[in-house]
Amino acid sequence: MRLNRISVFPRLVLDAQKIYKGGIMFENLFEGLNNSLEKESIERRHFLKGAFVGGATLLGSPFLSKLMAKETGWRIVDSNIKSRVSLVTHKSSMYSVRRVNRRVMRPMFEESLKLGMNTSSVKAAWDKVFPNYKAGQVIAFKLTCLNPHCSSHKELVYEIANSLIRWGVKPNDIIIFERSAWELRRQRYRLNYRKNNRVRCFGTSNPGYNPGYDKSFVIPLREGLFIGTPHFSKVLSKMCDYIINVPVLKNHSDAGVTLALKNHYGSFNNPSAFHDNYCSPYAAKLNAHPVIKDKTKLVVLDALSCVFRGGPGGYPGMLTKTIGVSTDPIAIDTVGLLWLEDIRRKKGMSSIMNRSKHIAAGAELKLGTNNPKNINVIKRKI
Repeated sequence: MRLNRISVFPRLVLDAQKIYKGGIMFENLFEGLNNSLEKESIERRHFLKGAFVGGATLLGSPFLSKLMAKETGWRIVDSNIKSRVSLVTHKSSMYSVRRVNRRVMRPMFEESLKLGMNTSSVKAAWDKVFPNYKAGQVIAFKLTCLNPHCSSHKELVYEIANSLIRWGVKPNDIIIFERSAWELRRQRYRLNYRKNNRVRCFGTSNPGYNPGYDKSFVIPLREGLFIGTPHFSKVLSKMCDYIINVPVLKNHSDAGVTLALKNHYGSFNNPSAFHDNYCSPYAAKLNAHPVIKDKTKLVVLDALSCVFRGGPGGYPGMLTKTIGVSTDPIAIDTVGLLWLEDIRRKKGMSSIMNRSKHIAAGAELKLGTNNPKNINVIKRKI
């Protein structure tokens, strides 16, 4: 679609006649300022509406994303960080919300991994993800299984594990984990607590096996002491050397979206205490802690289906049939946010960008970039 060049937005100019020796005529000045801002917002809103009706998307246009950020108050943080996000789609990857085509998971994931890491082979991609990996080191997958209808799909998760095994990681050096064994069992994951030749899979809490939470230190999410001091799951703090984050594509009633950053609300003991102010800056500070920041090497976005309304517990409203990969959790959260915003806009729903404050907070902590012009999104259909 060809967009007509938008007229230059009104500029806020101080009229020299309103400035005199005694000072500025504030009442008249602020009235003019308010009128100018209202006019600018109306022009911007009309332009955005026309662009969306014509088929433009935020995900495909950094320019539109910047305008939308101004319209909604979503902050774009200036940064020199440049990131890649791959999005690989296969039209036959999902038969229904509950039925995944297992046969296409390998080519989808491998293509997304190679594109995300900018390599020509899967081996080279894993070499780039884990340049310092040594035999015997443990890689933990942080899943999200809160929503029984839209959780990290086991068909994709086990393919990530199989790919690592083919690369040279021993099966028992891979831990698939969530908050509880009950959530994993509900999604039909194969629980395994033992040291054997199988991938380990368990929750922070399990009947008969309980890694629990690490009370040797406190996660500094708030200033001072308060009831419900946060502690990391021992799976992250003591049992693994690296983390692969596997979130799903969902909106969130408080945080706008729940993707890579928000997924780690399942990695400590009292997430309910940190949902005020749209989960910001808590989700960002959580991911900035060395336990997560230093160990996380890859984010695999399970966008095989998505929840764009009623999240995080809502029913998937669309089969998006896509797998995303990035080493930048802020970039992939930004892409997910813009994608969900596009879907909601097309359906006449309200914006969620102004709620997603934790993403900009994470960008300020140098966890990645939320500036769309600095994110190279590579899309491919196979």
